[in-house]
Amino acid sequence: ASNRRHPLARLISYRDVLPLTKDKAVFEPFLLAYRAECGSDLAPLLEDCLIGEFTPFLDQMTVLEITGPGCVIYRMCGTRVVERMGADPTGINMIELLPEESQDVVFAHMDTMATVPCGNYARFDSFYEDGRCVETECLALPVRSATNDGKCFILSIYAVAGKPFDVSKPGKALLGSKWTMSIFLDVGNGIPAHLLDGTGASQQAG
Repeated sequence: ASNRRHPLARLISYRDVLPLTKDKAVFEPFLLAYRAECGSDLAPLLEDCLIGEFTPFLDQMTVLEITGPGCVIYRMCGTRVVERMGADPTGINMIELLPEESQDVVFAHMDTMATVPCGNYARFDSFYEDGRCVETECLALPVRSATNDGKCFILSIYAVAGKPFDVSKPGKALLGSKWTMSIFLDVGNGIPAHLLDGTGASQQAG
């Protein structure tokens, strides 16, 4: 994995992320369901995170797969995410939706999440054709696939400030996004060594 960091990255335990979220009604039950499914494994199976207790979250979830350097493909996208983006991004490289100057560090974060594995809480501004800028928050967690040699994918859930867009009106397509906060989450598998200072404590990148 790359050791590049987003300039706002830091580390916390997954237990400490909820106070940072603005929509605990979305993130808390999702995180509890994930931890219950994880058990003693490094990460739960993707197939188990698309049924049962996860069913209420499916319309707000995405599944991302790292297929190569700089390439993170949307493999599944919930209906509310499609509504927010103005189009179905399934099959699209999410890195290409980011400003060029932040693509390398965002990919490095995704790669770290899949290889440690660990989680991430992020906030980002989404920019639309009609000039709107909407703050979105995302909780992303690693999952394995039973049908792909245990390879890690990234399971994400989103919450958006304000009312949902009326996508029946023109001019609402998503142009791109810019991260404003990124926090790695230790979900019980340890944390990336390159994000620790010499004392073993988490550090704020500046």
